[in-house]
Amino acid sequence: MRIGKSRLATRHLGVACALFALIAWMTACNAKPSSSPKTTPDKVQGKQSATPSAPATKMGTQTPTKRPNATKPVASPSKSPTATPPRKTPAKPTTPANAVKIGAWCTVYGSYAYDKLKTAQARARKITAAGLVKAHVFDTRSFLNLPIGELVVIGLTVDDRNAVRAEVEKAKRKKLRGYHKRCRTGSFHVPSIRTAKDILPQPTMPKTPFKLTTGSQAEVGCFAWSPKLHTALCVVGDAHLGTVIGEGEQGWSFRSVGVTATKAFVISKWTPGKTPAPDDAKRITPKLRQTLGSFIAKQGFVSLPESHDMVRGDQLAFASPRIRFRFTQTKAHVKQPTGNSWTDYANVLEMKCGKEPYKPIKEWESTSSGEVTVWRVPGSGYFVFAGSYEIGREGEIGEGSWAKVVAGKACVGGENEPGH
Repeated sequence: MRIGKSRLATRHLGVACALFALIAWMTACNAKPSSSPKTTPDKVQGKQSATPSAPATKMGTQTPTKRPNATKPVASPSKSPTATPPRKTPAKPTTPANAVKIGAWCTVYGSYAYDKLKTAQARARKITAAGLVKAHVFDTRSFLNLPIGELVVIGLTVDDRNAVRAEVEKAKRKKLRGYHKRCRTGSFHVPSIRTAKDILPQPTMPKTPFKLTTGSQAEVGCFAWSPKLHTALCVVGDAHLGTVIGEGEQGWSFRSVGVTATKAFVISKWTPGKTPAPDDAKRITPKLRQTLGSFIAKQGFVSLPESHDMVRGDQLAFASPRIRFRFTQTKAHVKQPTGNSWTDYANVLEMKCGKEPYKPIKEWESTSSGEVTVWRVPGSGYFVFAGSYEIGREGEIGEGSWAKVVAGKACVGGENEPGH
């Protein structure tokens, strides 16, 4: 009986030891990494995350969690023999001694016609001999704020306005007239005129007869000039909705616009409140195209030359005839009790002949800030203007365009400016 109890105790002890050994072995196995890692549901292999992830790393290395610096990292020198060398910043171009730098303040000592180059050069030598800075001769067509179409003598060109003021005062004490202004140039620097070959050819009117485009829709603006009639061919008109009934006809037309008389070729017309506006108000019919084409050929219309654009606050001056134009706008913000608001513009185009005061030549209203296009007709004293506008206010919406021709013959006798 004792032997049976002893064997039973020994058997129980063996089972307990085996159980402890199994637990120890399982604990040791769990402590080591598995040869094939588990794939968690949120990191399925082969599936791309919706947000950019960090580059994959070798097994056993840790992906850095440091947030990247906001500043650009400094690249270490590449050891590759084919590495691209760092790009060098181009050096800022230098202005020659006989050139005007863009945006510099200038001292101006006179202006002369193109056939007076020797006279202008003599003036420049006189300025230099008086102990002032060395002066040079330039073409005003290279500047944006000098009268177009003449030679000009310019002395000191610096960035300091006080320096050019002092230069002008020094010239006055030597009885040499001049004035100072900022030289707005169209390039980084403008070279001087040394010989007659440096002067660009004068603009001339095109010789090719003007022909209408093949498009079926008329575009507003001016396109051609008739030396025979001294008129410009333009598309003008207006179309408003919501205007007061009885304001008169509206519509669009081709017009031969002159200083006084005009000839119209109607594209469309209607009277608000009486006749409805057509759906295609600017369509050129075959009959109109034929009639207009015959008129253009008979009167010798040619294409207009290169134009100048004016925006609010701009001034545009010409040397011959000596005439200046100015485009101004006065704006007023309108706010209604209903909450609607807009900006009204009162536009004025003015003309100044020689030393006379400015006088208005065209006034119009708009609710947008527009521009005016200007053509100078070469070989004559005529100028062509075209403008378009939009109306968008409570109870009224629409658009319009206008054209005008100005004769500058009264300004032909204006003197060149030895200084202001």
